[in-house]
Amino acid sequence: MKFSIIGLVLISAVRYVWLWILLKKYARFFLSKDFLKEHISLAIPLIASSLLGASAQYVDGFLVLNKFDTSTFAIFRYGAKEFPLVVLMANAMSTALIPEFSSKEKMKDSLKMLRTKSARLAHFLFPITILLILLSEWLYPRIFNPDFADSAAILNIYLLLIISRLIFPHTLLIGLKKTKVVMYASMAELLINIVLSVIFIQYWGIEGVAFATLIAYGVQKIIWVIYNKTVLNIAVREYIPISIWAIYSLLTLLAFVVVY
Repeated sequence: MKFSIIGLVLISAVRYVWLWILLKKYARFFLSKDFLKEHISLAIPLIASSLLGASAQYVDGFLVLNKFDTSTFAIFRYGAKEFPLVVLMANAMSTALIPEFSSKEKMKDSLKMLRTKSARLAHFLFPITILLILLSEWLYPRIFNPDFADSAAILNIYLLLIISRLIFPHTLLIGLKKTKVVMYASMAELLINIVLSVIFIQYWGIEGVAFATLIAYGVQKIIWVIYNKTVLNIAVREYIPISIWAIYSLLTLLAFVVVY
């Protein structure tokens, strides 16, 4: 573990040095107050949104630890994970496409590109997720140990987050500099997550906390979709491959029901 952390630090240092080499070669350094003012005002809501999103995990852990013993908490923490490949690839695609929405002149082409790339990502990630849901109960005792077999149920609930993860209304919001909407939706997500977790934990235990997270994250995406439709007049079908997404979502839910 020690050498793994040292390796991560060294890799980060190499990346940092390489960044400065690129900046020295291609960039011109000067201080622009207008630039800083504009980008700080845009960045603060995004920073707040990231902090709110990350804090939900700690809130869930606190509720479970407060309600149950440490062994149950361990089962929850080992299961309360999204599929890393889904998170990495979805976030990477979203970040890469944000600049495409900076120009309103090419909005139609940008929306079409987002829809096309979303469909391509769905074709790749949904089948893997479905397979993982079906195999999770078999895999968990073998990857960890039999004591964590119950974590598979929590993992399967979190794997359903792919349904919300693979729609990207926030990509065009950030590209269009509507960052405050992103922050407000994240605040709503955290509030809903806390309220539902407190309620659901009484009836379904640690699985209730996982379901609360699933619902809260879905509500966040719904808020962004509604804003895009009502305020920006951008229809859902313009940037979401609805039929492909719906079919894969139903298959994922079916796999979950079969295992659950």
